[in-house]
Amino acid sequence: MRAGRISGVTLFELLIAIAVMGVLAAIGFNISLSSIRATQVREAANLVARDVREARSQAQRNSQNMTFAWSGNTYKVARQGREASVPFKSLPRGVTLECLTNCGNSTVSYTAPYGELANGLGSVLRVSMAGTNIEPIEIRIMGVTGKVMTVQGS
Repeated sequence: MRAGRISGVTLFELLIAIAVMGVLAAIGFNISLSSIRATQVREAANLVARDVREARSQAQRNSQNMTFAWSGNTYKVARQGREASVPFKSLPRGVTLECLTNCGNSTVSYTAPYGELANGLGSVLRVSMAGTNIEPIEIRIMGVTGKVMTVQGS
């Protein structure tokens, strides 16, 4: 009589299975990290756009000139003349805010009582994350009225 063959998994088969699982885990981690970064950029752009809209709204409602100012990954909204007393708000780590057009001195000012732009020109701000392939988001402050919209940038 011949001895029956014992079925099981060899060490080589086990190592191949572990290597395949490692590659799949690395791909999944990369996709997950990319998704988290894209969400951070999107949320930062929405936060900045909301605060620019708030500055315009405050100029209209309170009949006071309002300023939106930024530097790198920080910004603030303040009544004109009181900018020094208002702290900067920070964007998530790695997310930057830069101006593409009509930047002036890194400020956008709304004049009371209609909430119009002080310089009469719109601006385009870009929210992005350097060193990634995440598509930036543009915040467009439109014309004299200063209305705000967000658009996937280029």
